[in-house]
Amino acid sequence: LLMSDTQLTSRQKDIAHAALELIDQVGPQGLTTSALAHELGFTTGALFRHFNSMEHILATCVHLLTTHMHQVLTAPEPEASAPERLRGRLLRISQASAQIPGLCSFMFSTQVAHVLPQEALVRVMTTMTAGRERMLKTLEEGQKEGTIRQDLSPEQLAPVVLATMRHIIFIERSRIAERLAFAPSAEQLTETLIALLQRREAS
Repeated sequence: LLMSDTQLTSRQKDIAHAALELIDQVGPQGLTTSALAHELGFTTGALFRHFNSMEHILATCVHLLTTHMHQVLTAPEPEASAPERLRGRLLRISQASAQIPGLCSFMFSTQVAHVLPQEALVRVMTTMTAGRERMLKTLEEGQKEGTIRQDLSPEQLAPVVLATMRHIIFIERSRIAERLAFAPSAEQLTETLIALLQRREAS
């Protein structure tokens, strides 16, 4: 079901992007043929002139989203300390989150496993695993260079980093910081995380 961007027609991309916008608003289980057709101003029959099934639409959404996120998570980074590389990665994720509708729902929603075809679900999990493995490697390198705290293992620190990443994505997609004065920005969350991760000098 999954394909390369060059195999997608412009209309298929338009439909997939509309589906991602709808998922961003109502979650994966809210994506129905009738809701998507209404969003696009199509009949439901018109959708299936471009896709074989709703699974095909979902798989295409996943392809577009995970291709973008894989590029963000595995982008080449300048030579710098581990905290600086993590800071840059989280800021890239923040920027990508503002640009990619549906990201939070696909990457973190518990509903995803119930609606995605297996191949698409594997692709989501593979993308998340690649990001986690790179993050663990960066934490390990930071401990070796003495810039990341050593009282906790990379595996113990990883959930804190991933939870912060998830909250950054939520903040960017929901724009909650614009509505609640006390809500931190993505930049503030990133700096707080870096401060928590950095090694403290013995007093």
